[in-house]
Amino acid sequence: MTSSGVPVANAAAAYSTFDSLRLNRAAHSIVGRLISFWDSRNINKNGDFI
Repeated sequence: MTSSGVPVANAAAAYSTFDSLRLNRAAHSIVGRLISFWDSRNINKNGDFI
């Protein structure tokens, strides 16, 4: 597999803002929905994060 020239994010620097992602408006909406879906899936029955 060839390198695409895109830097790989380090686990320590995994947090980013939407502005630094350089996405269009539709992609921002998709990313926002994925993040909220991911957060909702990581909550157990007692309301605590897993």
